[in-house]
Amino acid sequence: MLRSVTLIIFFISLGIGVFGEPVPALIRHLLNQKKEIAYIAGTCRNLVPEGMLEPQLRSEGQKLIFNRGRLYVNIDGTGRLYRVGIVNDSLSFTRVDSTFFLGDNFASFSFSSGSKIYSYGGYGFWRNHGLVRYYDTVFNQWEVLKTSREIKRSPKSLTWIDSSGRELYICKVWVVNDANQDSAHSTLIKNKVFKLSLASGHWMELGDLKVEFVIDTKTVLNSPWGGILRNNEFEIWLYDLKSNMYSKASGNVLGDLRKAFKNWELKSYYFIGPTLYYGNWSENTLDSINLSRANFLDTGQMVYKPGSSSVISNTILKYLIAAGLGGLFIYLINFWRKPGGKAMPNSKNNGSNSSFGGERGSTFNELEKSLIRLILDKSSEGEVVSIDEINRVLGLSGKNEAIQKKTRSEVINGINGKWYVLHGDSTVLIDRKRSDFDKRSYEYFITGTWTDAIVGHLSEG
Repeated sequence: MLRSVTLIIFFISLGIGVFGEPVPALIRHLLNQKKEIAYIAGTCRNLVPEGMLEPQLRSEGQKLIFNRGRLYVNIDGTGRLYRVGIVNDSLSFTRVDSTFFLGDNFASFSFSSGSKIYSYGGYGFWRNHGLVRYYDTVFNQWEVLKTSREIKRSPKSLTWIDSSGRELYICKVWVVNDANQDSAHSTLIKNKVFKLSLASGHWMELGDLKVEFVIDTKTVLNSPWGGILRNNEFEIWLYDLKSNMYSKASGNVLGDLRKAFKNWELKSYYFIGPTLYYGNWSENTLDSINLSRANFLDTGQMVYKPGSSSVISNTILKYLIAAGLGGLFIYLINFWRKPGGKAMPNSKNNGSNSSFGGERGSTFNELEKSLIRLILDKSSEGEVVSIDEINRVLGLSGKNEAIQKKTRSEVINGINGKWYVLHGDSTVLIDRKRSDFDKRSYEYFITGTWTDAIVGHLSEG
């Protein structure tokens, strides 16, 4: 007994919280898993010991996330991540993130795909947003995934993750075409269905929702075949957004699922293969139902009516792929015809137009030039540029932090991409390093190698 107490005191001194009760069956089952679990539905409360949380966070929901054999707890409305373990047959919690800001992602959709943990959407500071974040295990912080547009997720949205294809589906959403746009200009699209490729960041509009689901999204489960939800007290539906059909549970399975959904607000739900597991950690319960696609009878109706945009997008995509392959083939032929087998980069000496279209003077737009000048002037004096200075140049002061980070990343990556095309050198133009004063922040600079070369481009146009 003395040894156990000594160990607990030791781990607390290392910032590891130890929960002295026996490990609940549900938590132990999750910790013993080797297969991937895309999403764990339901909200836990008071799983992470109160002593590890600030007073204002102790009443917030706690969401379970499983990734690569590890179980985490995310505090709702924050980026806080606590890794769950077992120490001396008691639960332990270790905070792994370095998140500082709180309150902008309540009711977000937290899930796992591949090697990454994601958090999609949420609300806070009087607005909903559609940012997709992923957890960076190197820097222990959340980064924003660059996407083609912002699709807001609201508490009434239906969301399903197809982990095998690394695609996220959502319907009943808010839409913002420009992440920099003020939320007052957002457009509510009640009956649209969208799909996001996590690999490319591209959002595709699939069509208009045909079936009006009557739901509380906390009862939506992430099965291998689609989302399972309790549409009302008696009906349980499977909405298959991938195959575009919806079905209803029948027979004995219907009764089993009704039982599983009873007192759902106190339970957690997750699929491992075709088996649904559910239970309440605080009451130490765990149960399971073996399911198959055949347990749900097709209604013969589509979930959504495919829109012309999705059909056109697929056709355009095929042509773009064909054109891209053709262009690559021509490029390789020209590449090997060059003396020494080296491609000739666009430069001031060849007199040709920029590969971005238009005259060479339009390679960098005025906003990009303003940012380059700021960083160049500072770098020439041996100084670095802070994030706040960059925000002022880009007109981001006063914007949401996530939007600031997303826009900064897009502009700087765009500049470095253009610089690579111009000079064919993998060394970036604008580089960054951790701040000496705050390791959570970055400072930016231009290396001396490019100081003279960039001046000529800034004077063009």
